[in-house]
Amino acid sequence: MDSGLALAAAVLVLWIAGCSQIPTYSRSTLPKELGLARVIDPRTVDLAAFAGPPANPELIQCGDELAVSIAAGLEADDKDDFSVRVGDDGIAPLPEIGPVRLVGAHPLEAEQQIAKACVYREVYRRPTVILGIKERQKNRVKVLGAVQQASSSQGKNEKGFYEIPRSVSYLKTAIDAAGGLTKDAGTKAWIFRPVVPPGESNWICVDLVDPAARSRGSPHLGDGSVVTIEERPPRPVEVVGLVTKPGLYDYPIVHGLSLSGAIGTAGGENTRVADTVVVTRTGPEGQALANIRLNLRSDTDKNFALAPGDVVRVKQTPITWAQWILESVVRVSVGSSIPLW
Repeated sequence: MDSGLALAAAVLVLWIAGCSQIPTYSRSTLPKELGLARVIDPRTVDLAAFAGPPANPELIQCGDELAVSIAAGLEADDKDDFSVRVGDDGIAPLPEIGPVRLVGAHPLEAEQQIAKACVYREVYRRPTVILGIKERQKNRVKVLGAVQQASSSQGKNEKGFYEIPRSVSYLKTAIDAAGGLTKDAGTKAWIFRPVVPPGESNWICVDLVDPAARSRGSPHLGDGSVVTIEERPPRPVEVVGLVTKPGLYDYPIVHGLSLSGAIGTAGGENTRVADTVVVTRTGPEGQALANIRLNLRSDTDKNFALAPGDVVRVKQTPITWAQWILESVVRVSVGSSIPLW
């Protein structure tokens, strides 16, 4: 028993020496910069800032295909029906009538503009014009990464693109078309646009929670654009030491995780006298930044909020070592037929 106790003491000394290079704090003395950083669930972020400028769905847009009917008299033979597409310049090239600018007009307003052009250009004297939007121009946008229905597997056509009305072809609409963000989504979206204005980059990174990015909003997503949502699942919390089920456990990003919650998830303490906990706070690359010493007998410490990547150690103490030695002696005494003393 003396040799076992000496070995245990040596292990404890070495462990303490190995941890001495990391600064140790209590809950109350922990520097602010090492406190729990705000963990944002992008699914709770209002993406309205990335929806583009307000668009009236009733107005004619560039690229729309229009169905036009012009009647010059009461007879059926006096009616002319045709389709025409509004160009990128906002002008519709009407057969026999010529170009008429229709972009931004309501269909009723467009009927009047066409009728005026007919009279002015002496094509019809008193035309009756009926106009409808036959098909909206759509852009094909691919959405990848941390979305519910990524284009790579759930695209709306054989090429994996979602078809989005051109007038609302912005980041929010693309994310909505893909079913929204997943629980593992990060806050960044990378956008590739095959055609951009002179001087602009084809690639742009948008941080969904950055105030400056939200004030800028979303660029227009032209045909063939690709949106990739960052995948960044929160790092798990590791619980080790005097617990029933040591291991790695997922960090619930929505509700967070307290010290007592993490230990409870790990099956609780495996000894009734365990009370000392050291939480190692780690950096983005997993490097240890600081140790935080807590006590399970303190309600405030039990409610200490953990961060993704924390390592929770329910420590051995002189009391837990003494209990372990006592229990070992009892087990040996009960299992031996030879008196120990």
